[in-house]
Amino acid sequence: MNITKEWSAHVDALEDARRRLEEALTLVPDAGTGRKCRQAVERTWKRVVETSDTIEELIGSAVQPLPVEFPWQDAEFRQVWQTYKDYLAEQHHVVMESRMEVARLKLIRKFAKNQRAAVIDAIEFYMALGTSNVFEVNFNNDEKQDDNGKKNVTVIPIS
Repeated sequence: MNITKEWSAHVDALEDARRRLEEALTLVPDAGTGRKCRQAVERTWKRVVETSDTIEELIGSAVQPLPVEFPWQDAEFRQVWQTYKDYLAEQHHVVMESRMEVARLKLIRKFAKNQRAAVIDAIEFYMALGTSNVFEVNFNNDEKQDDNGKKNVTVIPIS
C-alpha cells in the first residue's frame, strides 16, 4: 500500500465533502440557530483542514523506502527471505524496513561469500537458533565419530 497514493485519495474525498457541506449550508438559514449551526460546521471544518495540513507535512517529510534488490530472483530464495522477515517480526518484533533489509541482506551475503546455498543455510540457522542477530557461520564439514560410531557435523558460529 502506497501511503502517498492513499493520502491523495483521502484529500480528494475531503474536497468532495467540503463541496457537499457548502451546498448543504446554503440551505441553512443565516439567522438564529441556523447561524450557530453554520458557525459550528465552519469551526469543525477548519480543524479538519488544520489536521490534514499537519498530516500532509508529516507524509511529505517521511523517509521514502529504498528498492531492495535481491541477488537471486528465484521463488525459493524470495520465500526464504520472506519467511526470515516474518520470523523477525513474529519472534523479535523487528520489522525490517528497506534500509535495514538492504544492509542485512548485504551482510549475510558477505558472510556467506555470496553463495546462494550458504546464504539460505545461514538464514535458516539464524531462525533455528532463535536469534535476531546475524553473524558469520562456518558450516564445518569435518566429520567426527561419536562413541557409537555415528558421524557428527559440527556447526561453529564465528564471532
